[in-house]
Amino acid sequence: MVQGYGDLEDKGAIYSGTIENMDGAIGRLLSTLQEMGVAENTVILFASDNGSYRRDRVGELQGSKGTNWEGGIRVPGILRWPGQIPAGRVESTPAGLIDMLPTLCRLVGVAPPAGVHVDGADLSPLWSERTFQRDQPLFWHLQKARPIVAVRSGRWSLVADPAFELSRDNLFDESWIPRIRAGSYQNFRLFDLEIDVGQTTDVADKHPAVVRELSAQLLNINASIMRDGPDWSLPE
Repeated sequence: MVQGYGDLEDKGAIYSGTIENMDGAIGRLLSTLQEMGVAENTVILFASDNGSYRRDRVGELQGSKGTNWEGGIRVPGILRWPGQIPAGRVESTPAGLIDMLPTLCRLVGVAPPAGVHVDGADLSPLWSERTFQRDQPLFWHLQKARPIVAVRSGRWSLVADPAFELSRDNLFDESWIPRIRAGSYQNFRLFDLEIDVGQTTDVADKHPAVVRELSAQLLNINASIMRDGPDWSLPE
């Protein structure tokens, strides 16, 4: 497959050939489900965990894999369930894999875990008559990224850097954990993705109320996550 895109040693050709190979594998999976007679009763989710590592494959988005810019976190997402989810629909509402638990629970008629806070939102109202509601913004944290955190709420993307310095040349160091858990951030920047998907213009000064609201939500979500996370830097 690589030869169809270029030289066997060309990394771009290898990348494209890998995508074609994956596409073929998914096709074989769908055919097998059809042969088994269960295709109409199977929910299929296709997504990626992060953006491409190749800067030339993220288009006009800023950043790539390993960053919390849109080029690192914006990925394709496809849900398929014949007869239940309308085919061919393109939805612009921001969503993430974190939404899959409440969404799949709704689709298959299973109640979410009782007494457990669920960060994601049920996406099924997006193709039904019910009103979609997200109770908190989408949130990303990557300790070695610049920006280290990002939140997405509707058209808005807010990013921030750590108020401490971590080495980005080495593997994760457990001694960083206390500083990460402290959740101290600086350099908050706001982007309107409806008119600036490439995140080229910081509009924080023009929308201070949005920055205050999103930064407060960011810090609350971050604090909740850090409370649940273990501190491996402590003695056993």
